[in-house]
Amino acid sequence: MKTNLPTNLLVLGLCLAGSVYAVNHFRRPGAMTPVEAQAMEMTLPAPAGIAPVELETVERGTIGSTVRYTGQTVGYTEQEIAPRVTGTLLSMPLYAGDKVRKGQVVARLDTSQSAPQVAAQRAALNNAVQATEVARRDEEQSQTLVAEAHAELGTKRGALASARADLKATQEERDNAQSQLEAAQSMISDAGASLQAAQADFRYWQEEIKREGDLLKAGAVTQEEFQREKAQADNAAAKVQGAQARITQVEAQKRSAQSNLRKAAAMIASSEAKITQAQSELESHRAHVLSTQAAVRSAKQKIVGAQAGEAQMQAMLSGVSATQGYSEIQTETDGVVVQRMVSPGVLVSPGQTLLKIAQITPLRVQANVAETDLMRVEVGGRVQIIVGNGAANRTPIIAKISSITPALDPASRMGIVEAILPNRDNRLFPGQSVSMDISLGQSQNALIVPTRSLRYHTIPTGGTLSSQSTTTVWLAEPITGQSGQYAVREVTVKTGISDRTRTEITEGLEAGQKIVLAGQDNLKNGDTVARSESDGEAMKPSPPTKGSGMSGMSGKERNAPPEESARPSPSVSPSVAPAKTIYTCLMHPEIEQDHPGDCPKCHMTLVPKRKGGAR
Repeated sequence: MKTNLPTNLLVLGLCLAGSVYAVNHFRRPGAMTPVEAQAMEMTLPAPAGIAPVELETVERGTIGSTVRYTGQTVGYTEQEIAPRVTGTLLSMPLYAGDKVRKGQVVARLDTSQSAPQVAAQRAALNNAVQATEVARRDEEQSQTLVAEAHAELGTKRGALASARADLKATQEERDNAQSQLEAAQSMISDAGASLQAAQADFRYWQEEIKREGDLLKAGAVTQEEFQREKAQADNAAAKVQGAQARITQVEAQKRSAQSNLRKAAAMIASSEAKITQAQSELESHRAHVLSTQAAVRSAKQKIVGAQAGEAQMQAMLSGVSATQGYSEIQTETDGVVVQRMVSPGVLVSPGQTLLKIAQITPLRVQANVAETDLMRVEVGGRVQIIVGNGAANRTPIIAKISSITPALDPASRMGIVEAILPNRDNRLFPGQSVSMDISLGQSQNALIVPTRSLRYHTIPTGGTLSSQSTTTVWLAEPITGQSGQYAVREVTVKTGISDRTRTEITEGLEAGQKIVLAGQDNLKNGDTVARSESDGEAMKPSPPTKGSGMSGMSGKERNAPPEESARPSPSVSPSVAPAKTIYTCLMHPEIEQDHPGDCPKCHMTLVPKRKGGAR
């Protein structure tokens, strides 16, 4: 089938003409052609007299505070290999980068000149050992004598104790005899008194019975009365006889007590003599014990002296023997050679460094952290370590804080924060520079703003700059009846934690409010602003209006002729502001202010930096 080219071209031309006619005659007033619509800008520049700015909405979310410090890698353990003796270095087959194992021989010295010294010291040690043995035998003999002297001393102490016991018993017998004598004397006195009374009563009744006999003869008394009186007289006579017998008995007891007292006195004298003799013998044996103890002490001193001589000889032998043992130098840990200091053939001395070795599995990463940040760092906290420039082959390493220095440098007021990396792949080596993003805590449901929206102002005091500062943001509030326009005012806020790009606001703002993110350098309270063309939120299309031919267009634009509606609205071209000097912190680059001062976070002096941009 052949194609009729002229016919096809004719049909195509008729279709194109019909389309142009339909567009020009049947579209509604104010509507744009598809070509015009595609060419039209989707953002509207700010009207004249209105500053273009970037805006950001205050939102709630979770934020973790981090601070970045430059640190370096340090060997987990670092060892300087040095000889312990003087000698010529025979071999050291290791170079920088070579790996070593714990206990590996890394160098050898020539120590052959020490062999004669070893033999001489060994002979001296043998003599010292023999002297020690002799002193020990003397000490053992002295100890035996001391034991015998103590045994004899115990016997004498027993004899003295027995004599004292006998003396005590004899003294008790004497005391008993004395008591009996005193009792007998007392009874003699009582018996004499009783005898005198009985004799007086007997004499009375003798006179009375004589008188009663005369009365009986005269018939003045009866025989019965006389007998009663006679019985009384006989009773008195019996009492006299009883009292005399009692006196005789008591005197016999007195004589017996006196005899016992004399015997007790004799026994006491004998016991005291025995005690005196026992004490004398005890003192003599005590002196003997002291003598044997002195001999023991002397023997012990000889042992100490002999042992000291033996130890000295042993030390000297160990010293000269160690010289031979120190000819092979070993490492004390696994690691990598980081520096080779000397070469074989050199005469080296104790303490002279031959090699420097560092353990790199694991590896320490350390950074000096300012005092204000150090107070918020905790052991076990998260730290992100960035090696080099953070390229694709240098992915960040996540670790935990292993230790925090317990003291600060008095000059810099900084302390060391350390993390330990396993470094199993030997990716890092000592001395590398790293960046450490250290976590200082986390806040949930916090008000969050971009850090670059914050402005810091140092408060002047008496013509000088103080260390006190305030933090502000520019709050943008919609103007009623003016769509897309905002009135700005600077408000003071209080900040919480920060992760370098975002900062928590604890006071001064509410969720949903809009703040100025960029373009606020020359703003004043009450200024009117609008979103700049570079604001990301301004590029979002507005919801379509019912009956409109183009979303986001005003009624005037919809009713304007096609030529007028396609023409861009007049606007004030952004003026190029001259470059200005701002002051920022090297440790916290988000801190910027327009005058000199100190960083409100670490109190370091702010440094000047030139800054310019379109407004």
